[in-house]
Formats: sequence, structure tokens, C-alpha cells
Amino acid sequence: MPTTLPSLKAALLLGAASFGLAAAQPALAQDLTIAIGGSVTSLDPHFYNASPNNGLGTHFFDRLTELDANAQIRPMLAESWKVIEPTLWEFKLRPGVKWHDGR
Repeated sequence: MPTTLPSLKAALLLGAASFGLAAAQPALAQDLTIAIGGSVTSLDPHFYNASPNNGLGTHFFDRLTELDANAQIRPMLAESWKVIEPTLWEFKLRPGVKWHDGR
């Protein structure tokens, strides 16, 4: 029995709706493996400044600024900054940026 045009449209709509529902499902937890050339001793960015710690930390922590591919400083969490004194800088954070305690 040949398929009629209205029933074909209904089947396509049902398929598209099913796909949309499947795509809207939350992702399941999976393992992530990161290769680092040494042992990580801490995830605390202030504890120990070692390459493995810093390499892994870039996956967890955002910075105020970052260097781009041309070694130019670009904003990250900070939208602007200025030198107040030689050892005192003022950073203005992007809207919506919060401290670890929620402030």
C-alpha cells in the first residue's frame, strides 16, 4: 500500500519531534583524560607553581587577563585595568563575574 502525502508529513514531524526530545536530554557523565608531562601535586593555584599544576588548572580556573597567539594581553574576567601605583592595580570585572563565595 503506497504512503499518502499527509501520512508521510506526519511521520516526518513525529521523527523531528523525537529527535528534538532526544537532543534536549542532559549529557551523561563521562570520564575525561588529560595527558600532562608530570605529576599534579595540587589544584590550588596559590599552593605550588609547577607546570603540571598550572596546565591542569587552566581547565578549572579563569584568569583576569590572558595572552593571545601574538603575546598581546587580552581581557578575560577583567574588562579593563589600570595601574594605581607601581604595586597596585585596579581591575574592573565583566558583568556577571562572581567570586568563589558568590559575591
